[in-house]
This record gives sequence, C-alpha cells and structure tokens, in this order.
Amino acid sequence: MNVPKGLMTSDTQQPTKRGPMLEQFMQELSTQSKPDVTLEDRLASVSAAERSTLMQLAKLVRISMRIHEATNDNSMTYLDLITQLYGGFPLSKRTLVAEGIRPN
Repeated sequence: MNVPKGLMTSDTQQPTKRGPMLEQFMQELSTQSKPDVTLEDRLASVSAAERSTLMQLAKLVRISMRIHEATNDNSMTYLDLITQLYGGFPLSKRTLVAEGIRPN
C-alpha cells in the first residue's frame, strides 16, 4: 500500500542518506565552527604540498588586493576576493588563506 507522505510526516522507517555534497558541506561547517584550533595548528595539519599551494594562492591574492586598493576599491575582504578568484577551492582552505594574509 502506497501511503502519501506530507510535509510534517516522519520518515523514521527510512534512514536518511547523505550525498557527497551534503557530506562536504557538513565537513566544511564542522571545521569552521572550531575556534579553539589556532591558525598555526590548521596550517600544520595540511600537507607540505597543500601548504605550498596555499602560499602561492596567498601571494597572488595579496597582489590582487593591492591592485584593488590602488584603485580605491575597498569593497572586498580577502575571503571575498579569494572566493571570486578561486571559488573551486574548499571553503576551509580559502578561509585559512584569508586568515593568514589578513592584516592585523
């Protein structure tokens, strides 16, 4: 018998499957919600190859930000600029770079 399900009905009979996109979202969310992990610890947790890639990305973003500042375009944060230029990078890596090059 096929019972129609409404908005408020419970799906307790069927386990919820998480797709790869939801898994990635949940992972990104969980890494962003851990403020007790220092920037240094997060940098130490990535491989040497990833660190090298992040350093190159940071250098390019810093140059791009200088160009924006030279034209009096102060409308973007480092994270906004990184997202615009390198939106394909994982959010955790973009945030790591933005926090590393943000002026203190």
